[in-house]
Amino acid sequence: MPCVFQDNIAFWVEIEKPQPETPFKVFFTSQQPIDVSNAHLEGVSMYMGKIPLLFEEQGEGVWQSEIMVGSCNLSEMKWKLVLHNSNNDKLDFSPSVYTYQ
Repeated sequence: MPCVFQDNIAFWVEIEKPQPETPFKVFFTSQQPIDVSNAHLEGVSMYMGKIPLLFEEQGEGVWQSEIMVGSCNLSEMKWKLVLHNSNNDKLDFSPSVYTYQ
């Protein structure tokens, strides 16, 4: 089920319990045009560096990226998605992604 942020931006993960070292997809939609030129995932529960992401617009304001994160010793890991526009300004919405061992 999507999480809805300000400006009606909806974000969701394709599967209920993503696993480390297994690719999964994340999506977001926006009713307003969004310019995503730079995105990365970074660990919140444990810092594991920045994982660069490439979002591709699927049409009609739907954006998608495939993610694969590393494994750590935590049974539940929280990750933060950070998005920047072409001016390198951080976008206002920064959803969380959880992975499970």
